[in-house]
Amino acid sequence: MPQRRTLICATGLAPLAALAAPIDELGPWLGDWRAVMRHGGEETPFGLHLEADKTRAGKLTVKVSAPVVHVWNAEVGRAVVQGERLVVNDGAWVLSRSRDGVRLLGSTPEFLVPRLRLPLVFERGRLARTERPPPQLPEPAVHWRAQLEAPLWADLMASGDRLFAGDDAGRLRALDTASGRLIWQAQTGGALRARPLLDAGELLVPSDDGELHAFDAASGASRWRLRLQAQAIERIPPGQKGARFDRFGAAATVHGDLLLTASHAGRLAAWDRDTRRPRWALDIGHSLLGTPVVTGELVLVGGFDGKLRAIELRSGRERWAFDTGEPVVSTVWVEGGLAIVGSRSYELFAVRLQDGREAWRRYHWFSWVESAVNGLGDGRVFVGSSDGAHLSSLDAADGRLRWRADVGGWAWGQPALDARQVAIGTAALGSYGVKHGAAIWSFERLQGRPRWRLPLPAPSAARNYGVTGSLALLGGRLFAGTLDGELLALQV
Repeated sequence: MPQRRTLICATGLAPLAALAAPIDELGPWLGDWRAVMRHGGEETPFGLHLEADKTRAGKLTVKVSAPVVHVWNAEVGRAVVQGERLVVNDGAWVLSRSRDGVRLLGSTPEFLVPRLRLPLVFERGRLARTERPPPQLPEPAVHWRAQLEAPLWADLMASGDRLFAGDDAGRLRALDTASGRLIWQAQTGGALRARPLLDAGELLVPSDDGELHAFDAASGASRWRLRLQAQAIERIPPGQKGARFDRFGAAATVHGDLLLTASHAGRLAAWDRDTRRPRWALDIGHSLLGTPVVTGELVLVGGFDGKLRAIELRSGRERWAFDTGEPVVSTVWVEGGLAIVGSRSYELFAVRLQDGREAWRRYHWFSWVESAVNGLGDGRVFVGSSDGAHLSSLDAADGRLRWRADVGGWAWGQPALDARQVAIGTAALGSYGVKHGAAIWSFERLQGRPRWRLPLPAPSAARNYGVTGSLALLGGRLFAGTLDGELLALQV
């Protein structure tokens, strides 16, 4: 699936085939315009700024503002005037002047809003710019720190008195949760981007070398390996040709006598847990980045083709497929007969397990939903967002928003929670079009009031930093891994 240009990244400019208008014809178009977008019972302001291109006579530079994601005057392209029409990026976006000449009419372009063509009516005016001051919150006590030297992209896992963490150098470590002391470490042949699974005294973790590795949970000794795909996984960094932002990998799942795996190459497979002989395999043909989830006699998994699939557990036959329209890269949450999962269509979907039909959807303005949903099974679910930079609490039955909090950065991990609190880590990029910051947050689970925040320092170089994976919450301590290779244990 071709990568879509998001609001902030839509700066690749196609050559304009049309002839530019004389400079005196640009005057009525220049300046600030504002509109209101409406969808799904919600609305958000949207701004447009047109100015004469300083390097290309007769052409316009196009900038947009979206306060809901803290974007102000982000350049998205070049435009020419053709009669009563403004043609942006060689026709990717077209606005027409109203008959009275005081409004600009059109709809949202694909490079800003995938799948939807929301009507736009621009009138003269500038959006009031709102600042985003950092909140004044207490910081939690850091119980211990451990430097692991390689970036920690993957989810953490804690059990008993041990914390398990995989890094981008292919090392899996077991540490003492009380002190941070290293108990053992084991090496694989590729980066570790998935959460380890502890089962029957073994720690199972897929590696970018294309294999599922099993280690003795007590000693770290290698028990066995299972090849999941023929070639090692290649993840193309953002900004390079072919990049897909495929940051994470699917963890393994064990259900009874079955071991379930989902590969970057697009194969969902069931194996005998003890002998590791194949029971069935389904080649979907699109990367599977979310962990397979078993509910009843179904296996649920989302794919990079945008489809959420329900597969029969014992046969491997597809029961139904629901198309979200854009890649699904997170793990499905099941509650109340619904499968709840996010999509890069800017939406969170709830799909009925019985027949694969939509129960509800929740729109996230200008933001992929990369975070996996989490909950306690009490009707409240929690999910992060990408450019939206917020953590939301929703009603699992109907998608009604209970509360939402600005967390100031990409909240890609699955929220960690207990009866009292919900916590999440965020990441940022210094050179990004939105002024994000990285931090670790805790909120009251029911009301959404912030409890504390631990800001993470930005590096001097423009690179990703902060927390991308899921936190681990155990025994009054919250554990986080950062892209600077640091593990943190916080007293919560």
